[in-house]
Amino acid sequence: MRKLKLAHYIFTGCEGCSSTLIDLLVNHPDLLDRFEIVSSRIIGYTGIVESDIALVEGSIMTKHELEKAKKIRENSKLVIAYGSCSYILFVNNLKKLVKDTELKQIYKDNIPAEPHIEPKSLTKAIKVDYFIPGCPPDPDEAYKILTNILLGKKIRYPDKLVCYECRQKNIPCLLEEGKLCLGPLTMMGCGAQCPLYSSPCWGCRGPATEADTDIFEKAIKEIEIDPDILRRKLHMLLGDLRE
Repeated sequence: MRKLKLAHYIFTGCEGCSSTLIDLLVNHPDLLDRFEIVSSRIIGYTGIVESDIALVEGSIMTKHELEKAKKIRENSKLVIAYGSCSYILFVNNLKKLVKDTELKQIYKDNIPAEPHIEPKSLTKAIKVDYFIPGCPPDPDEAYKILTNILLGKKIRYPDKLVCYECRQKNIPCLLEEGKLCLGPLTMMGCGAQCPLYSSPCWGCRGPATEADTDIFEKAIKEIEIDPDILRRKLHMLLGDLRE
C-alpha cells in the first residue's frame, strides 16, 4: 500500500499546534509508515503541493492567507482544520473586539507588512472535511482521528460536556466555587485537564452540541463576573461558528 501524502500548513497563530504535531509523530512513529510528509515548515519543506491530506493550523488574517487556503483546497483530497484557531477561530476572534485605535497603540510603528482582513477560521474560508479540536490538539486524539481516516471509519466527535468528565473524575465544580468555568458549554474530550488543576475551562475545544446553557446561566447569575471578561470568553468559545 502506498504512503498517503500529508501536507502541513501554518496560518496566523501561536504555532502550538506544530509542537503537538511533533509530539504526535514522535509518540506514534507508525504514522510515518503510512504517511509521506510532502510539505511542512517545521521540517524544512515549504510550499503548496498536491496531497492526500492537508493539516492546516491557525486562522486566516490576510488576503494572502485566504488565497493560500483556496490553493490548499484545490491541491488536497482532504483538508483537516488542525486546532481551534483553524476550526472556530477561537483566540483570534478577539481581534474583532479590538478597535483600530487600540491596534495602533499595540503595533505603534511596527505596522504589519500586509494589511489584515476580517479574521476567518479555515472552516469559514473553504470546505473542510474534518477538524481536530483543542488549543493545542491532543496528540492521542489526533492519532485516533487520522487512523480512522486511514481505515475509512466515520469520525465521531463527542456530544457530551467537559462537566461530564469532571463528574467522572470527582472534580469539584469550579462554577460552584465562584469561578468562571465554561465546562457546561464546551465539548468534552480533553479529560477535563484544566479543572483537574483547579483552572476553569476556557472552551478551547469549541461549543458542545448539547451545551447546558440553563446551568451556566443560573451559575453566572449567582457569582460576580466582570461582564467584559464573560463577553470575551464567550466570544472565543463561539468563534465564528455563529456567523
